[in-house]
Amino acid sequence: MEVAATRCTRCTGGALQEINDYCLCDTLDTYFVFLRTQGADRRLSPDQEQELVKKGREFWRRRSGKWPALRATGRLHENVLAAASSESV
Repeated sequence: MEVAATRCTRCTGGALQEINDYCLCDTLDTYFVFLRTQGADRRLSPDQEQELVKKGREFWRRRSGKWPALRATGRLHENVLAAASSESV
């Protein structure tokens, strides 16, 4: 496994943590977009959507101490989520 990690680091120019941070944030962003589209398509009721958004926010907050990328983008995402919440009602 060390060989694979060394190769990966060489290929990314040492930016593996940046790539991981981006993927983590992108995954969470995509989840919130998915919830919004499910609500807009009426596959989720407004209450179901809000409950899942709330759980997503809680996940974000709980993990932000462990993953600095979440802490760094947390304020921006709180604003985005607040705007999305007000639109879905």
